[in-house]
Amino acid sequence: MYLIEKLKMSIMEILMKKHEYAQQVRQINCTSGYFHRFYELVGDCPRHEDAWRKLEEERQELGLNEKYSTYNSFRKAKKTYMDIRFI
Repeated sequence: MYLIEKLKMSIMEILMKKHEYAQQVRQINCTSGYFHRFYELVGDCPRHEDAWRKLEEERQELGLNEKYSTYNSFRKAKKTYMDIRFI
């Protein structure tokens, strides 16, 4: 009985980790989630460029391709996103 309970707990832990992974991927894979995460990171980074780099590293760790290959392309997309969001 103990082994069955232990196995159930292990399965639950695996499912929770998969769920957390899926949530993280969904968040930073969509444009609004990407910029939301960027602004969360801004508080921990001295420059916006550092926050962008950290976010792209997070995407890579999750197995996602880079969203913006250069900081300039990121800046343009951020401006467009902010213009649309606050119109």
